[in-house]
Amino acid sequence: MIPRYTLPEMGRLWSDEHRLQVMLDVELLVLEAQAKLGLVPAKALREIRKRVRVDVARVQQREAATRHDVIAFIEHLEDHVGPYGRYLHFG
Repeated sequence: MIPRYTLPEMGRLWSDEHRLQVMLDVELLVLEAQAKLGLVPAKALREIRKRVRVDVARVQQREAATRHDVIAFIEHLEDHVGPYGRYLHFG
């Protein structure tokens, strides 16, 4: 987005913070569905929700190295959730 042409509301919608939060929301909803189906342990879902954090700057640093936005995002989340990270982006 070009700042001088961007309304504040539009800028927030297209910000990296919002994009990564939406990505996290989707990952958590998928985990919830997988837990209901018995594909992911319910404890994993609880622990991931408790531990997960998104640091935009860290994701951006990792993306510069991986050159892939989703891989950088998932690896960043895995750093925070420990062994339960194997269930992120599962299947």
